Amino acid sequence: MNPKLRKRAVIGAVSGLAAAVAAGLIVNFTGLRDAELHSGEEEETFMEEDINDYPDLSADPGDEIIGICTSFAEDVCERSHMTSDGREGYEHLTAEYRKTLEGTGDPEKTVSHYRENEIVQNLIEVENAETISSSENSAQAAVSCRCRYAEAADGFADLNGVGEGEEFTLLMFMDLEREDGEWKISGCNVIQC
Repeated sequence: MNPKLRKRAVIGAVSGLAAAVAAGLIVNFTGLRDAELHSGEEEETFMEEDINDYPDLSADPGDEIIGICTSFAEDVCERSHMTSDGREGYEHLTAEYRKTLEGTGDPEKTVSHYRENEIVQNLIEVENAETISSSENSAQAAVSCRCRYAEAADGFADLNGVGEGEEFTLLMFMDLEREDGEWKISGCNVIQC
């Protein structure tokens, strides 16, 4: 929820609560007992303090998870043999996962694959992105992307099953962890359909 709208909703709820107390209703809502009415300036101060005590409900962790996964998918689905360094999307990875990929030579293998096959891959759209499970410090998500090989070497379709100009789907299954307070991808499996 937009923070300004959330603030208005809370102020409206507090004003409604004050009206209920003024009408003589008994109030016992989330630990609020023996509510007292305050006048003008005091009431505004009371409401402002009360608003600051509420948790920020506008920051849905699922939104952040989906945002990271979608950004990563967009980065890895837009690659060209002329510009790829094999590290597209690495800024969304945990330090440990990045180190693992670098240790296995993944960036070099990716660059070699794209150059040898003269691949230019484009993202058409992220079709679906959803959080499968999440807890305070770990999550799993799945992303489905529709892509196309805008360019590919002759014979690439024989090796890959999909050639130049053809569309295909990439399914990405990601594990995520909190690192320095932010969601980062700690593992990823990709299936081409």
